Amino acid sequence: MNRVKAWIRNFFAFSRRETNAFLILLPLLFIIIFSEPIYRYWFVRQPKNYSKESKQLDSLITSFHWEKDTVQNEEKTKQFTLFSFDPNKSTGEELRSLGFNKSLANRILKYRLKGGKFGVKEDLLKIYGMDSVLFQNLYSYINLPEKKFSSKSA
Repeated sequence: MNRVKAWIRNFFAFSRRETNAFLILLPLLFIIIFSEPIYRYWFVRQPKNYSKESKQLDSLITSFHWEKDTVQNEEKTKQFTLFSFDPNKSTGEELRSLGFNKSLANRILKYRLKGGKFGVKEDLLKIYGMDSVLFQNLYSYINLPEKKFSSKSA
């Protein structure tokens, strides 16, 4: 032990007090550093038993009375009529009858109020929330050109 103390004292240029403190604090430092992973390995890794809480949650769920959302059910069962339309001139009620939901129809109307125009059929897809399946169903009923024609002639 005296050789270790002498080596530490010479290597680090410690005094006798500093060497003794170093020899006491060094093992404490290692204990502190390695205690957390050991604690995690032994105690945290063990599986938890949530059966009691699970039974309580199940009983709460069965006692809760679920109300059906009538608005969503009405929209799903509603049949839509398909007819030829121009998204630049259609009213909100016409868009709703084609299958657009209320918020999407309002979004299209606001787009037009702010000066937006639909030039080709694909411009309808640029509206936020536009459903691609609905667009494909309505594609042949949209009164807009499929491609934009350039006015340049050579």
